[in-house]
Amino acid sequence: MKKKQQIEFVPDSRFQAMGKEAIIVLVYWLAMFIGVMLSAIFLGRGNPADYTYLFGFPLWFTVCIGIMIVGILVGIYLVMRVFRNVSLDAEDPEFDYEKGVRR
Repeated sequence: MKKKQQIEFVPDSRFQAMGKEAIIVLVYWLAMFIGVMLSAIFLGRGNPADYTYLFGFPLWFTVCIGIMIVGILVGIYLVMRVFRNVSLDAEDPEFDYEKGVRR
């Protein structure tokens, strides 16, 4: 019986960076979702006639919109400053495929 040749697997650093960015996005969206839901639940309780209104909208709605605006600004910041532009091209000249690192 022939012995199979072991091929050494070199992890691609591009995918490690994308995994970290995916976790950041997951935490970002969960935080936004929880913030919007909690503000809607806690500020939207009770009789609508007793709500506090701001700019003609119920306070819970205005707070949810404010959270969404802040979330959009944080998302823009993440895209512009935190996330890296990574080429997924198989023939990327800036990437050393043997070592699994950027040149």
